[in-house]
Amino acid sequence: MYEARQQLRGLRELGEEDRKKKMEEANTDLAKKYKAIPLTDEQVKGVQAFFEEQRKQMQQQRGN
Repeated sequence: MYEARQQLRGLRELGEEDRKKKMEEANTDLAKKYKAIPLTDEQVKGVQAFFEEQRKQMQQQRGN
């Protein structure tokens, strides 16, 4: 996860389209790493859902 965060640093300076592309690339790389553990497709989805929920919670906390 640390590596994924490092990849995403500095994305705020990019335009929206470039940022979206980099995010998709990072998510694809991360999914490949999860499968290398190995995780099933369902487990990968569960991990991704967990981190998405964490991201949403952090955004809400920043907004308050």
